[in-house]
Amino acid sequence: MSVRVVAVVAVALVACGHAASEPSSPRSVPQDAGMDAVAVAVDAAAPAPDAALTAAADAPVLDWSLAVDGDRLRIDYVVTNGTARRIYLLDTVLVRGAVDDDAVELGGHLDGDTVTIQRGVIFGDVVPALPELRSLDPGARVSRTAHLPLPAGPPALGYLDGDLAAATHAILQVQYVPDPGARGIKPVHNDDGSTWYWIHGDVRWLVGERLALPVSLAAAAGR
Repeated sequence: MSVRVVAVVAVALVACGHAASEPSSPRSVPQDAGMDAVAVAVDAAAPAPDAALTAAADAPVLDWSLAVDGDRLRIDYVVTNGTARRIYLLDTVLVRGAVDDDAVELGGHLDGDTVTIQRGVIFGDVVPALPELRSLDPGARVSRTAHLPLPAGPPALGYLDGDLAAATHAILQVQYVPDPGARGIKPVHNDDGSTWYWIHGDVRWLVGERLALPVSLAAAAGR
């Protein structure tokens, strides 16, 4: 089952040059350290965006679907940029400071029978550096897939203000930033020759339609 919705929630306005966003020495990543060496501080207690907010008229489009894939929940989604402005997707997850491009996180608020599945990296004022820029030009679209191991637990599931077994539906939230211009994107040249990036801008969320879960997130697949 696949559905379409257009919704944006503005959750943070990260000013260009924010003092808390950048370490004092961008070249301090050791050559052999890889992604785990990037210092990242994420406020896990930050509230999830409100899925009930009215959809914006000029926003990218998020289509998504759910399926059971072995012992995991498979999340397929497509983002289409129908706006007149380039956007940058922040649709990945930081797990213990490292980028995990197949992971998702569960939001801390259970809205009745509905749990939130999130892909994003900016919570609070701290902006982590990322190993790539995921730009999407006007009219372009991209398809992605992520997975949630079952039963859901850490690191995907941290605090939840309800019983996960009560969740029968889910919404998907995907983080992005409208093009902040050249001044809003700062490359970080590491000693190993790689380049990472800070993106400073108006951080927003695409919010997907509420879908029925094909399996309980609190139980192993097939149970």
